[in-house]
Amino acid sequence: MKKSVKKNSQLFFITFCVAVLIATVSFGIGTARNRMLIEKYSLTAESHEDGADNMNFSGNGNDSTEGAKSTGSTAGNTSTTSKKQETTSSKTTQSNTQTTAPTQPEPTTDDAKETVGGNKIVYLTFDDGPSAVTKRVLDVLDNYGIKATFFVIYSKGCESILKDISDRGHKIGIHSYTHRYDLMYASEDAFFDELNRMNDVVENVTGKRSDIMRFIGGSSNTVSKKYCAGLMSKLVKEVERQGYSYFDWNADSRDATGNNLPASTIVSKTKAQFKTPPARICLLMHDSAGKSTTADALPQIIEYYRDLGYSFDVLNHDYSAFHHQVVN
Repeated sequence: MKKSVKKNSQLFFITFCVAVLIATVSFGIGTARNRMLIEKYSLTAESHEDGADNMNFSGNGNDSTEGAKSTGSTAGNTSTTSKKQETTSSKTTQSNTQTTAPTQPEPTTDDAKETVGGNKIVYLTFDDGPSAVTKRVLDVLDNYGIKATFFVIYSKGCESILKDISDRGHKIGIHSYTHRYDLMYASEDAFFDELNRMNDVVENVTGKRSDIMRFIGGSSNTVSKKYCAGLMSKLVKEVERQGYSYFDWNADSRDATGNNLPASTIVSKTKAQFKTPPARICLLMHDSAGKSTTADALPQIIEYYRDLGYSFDVLNHDYSAFHHQVVN
């Protein structure tokens, strides 16, 4: 009996030790496995964060932002990366906007900066007339013995003023008939209908056709894209093929920013155009109704350029310069 009890006790002890050993081994294996899983998921999270960071350096700003947002749903730290991505994207977008927005159109031809016979020349140009303001402008020009260029539109009842421009020896260029972007830039045919219709008026009033023109909004306008994509790229070639020279400008009086701006503002804006003025300047002004202060500012503008050693002349067909970069 005693032997049996002793034997059973030994078996129980052996069974207990085996159970403890199995439990210990199982626990060790489980711990190692858990550690491996933890390391695995830690690496996965870090991999997502690196991917979000790398998006800063590839693709455009929008792509990097979307990528960061997507990664942010996987790991908590990635939401911080997403905010950084959005900030970087915003700064990139602002930078691109500032880079592509021109502050002042410049001529694309180098000869616009060369001297002519050793002289510096200003071409005073007036758009959107004739009107009653044109009469005052003509009188100022006469007082200084200066000739200018007028890019005209149709103004009913102003035919005598149109003839007066020609009779006083100034140059007339074609601007448009209606000055309506939706009509003039509807198509290539619509453009030339407007252009030639106005030239017919000029010929009927003055006895001669014009061979120069200026696009409404300039050749760099983007409004035309709203009505006919790619139109300006065609027109700048076709107008020359049809015998016209077109002119933009490289200086702007800014008188088109409002009606009857203070004359002092127009003068100061004109003077602020260049740190170092080029040899040839084509100044944009307007002589339409509501621009009477442009006529008021004109004497000071003329005297300013004269003091800088400039003379004045009209644009002509043989001299083709002051072209903006076409973007439609």
